[in-house]
Amino acid sequence: MIRPIEGGNGKPKPVKKKAKYKHKYILNQMLKTIYDAKMDEGLKMVLRMRIWGKHPKVFQPMSCKQIAKDLKAKVASVKEWEQEALHYVNEHLKRVSMFDITGRFNETEGGAKKLFNPNKRIIIP
Repeated sequence: MIRPIEGGNGKPKPVKKKAKYKHKYILNQMLKTIYDAKMDEGLKMVLRMRIWGKHPKVFQPMSCKQIAKDLKAKVASVKEWEQEALHYVNEHLKRVSMFDITGRFNETEGGAKKLFNPNKRIIIP
């Protein structure tokens, strides 16, 4: 017979349930919102690279330093672009609901073609 560890009351500890988040759903909504917001394509590219990475088939979010290296820009410039893009996204979300954003996205032609560049990369070569 197995005895409880000294100092314990012998009752098993309750097991905490692991929280499950719908990351894929959230990422999808973020990318649709970036697509729908009215801003410069370069700013959209920076946000997509921060959220997703360089290639649509590989999920590997990038830091500002990595983006700056790929774009041959300064890290400070990338941070400024990101802040400007976030401002546009926030203003867009104040005016338009997620339901409307998703509806507009889904009613036109197919998915990844719109989120990523025609040459299947997020970054503009």
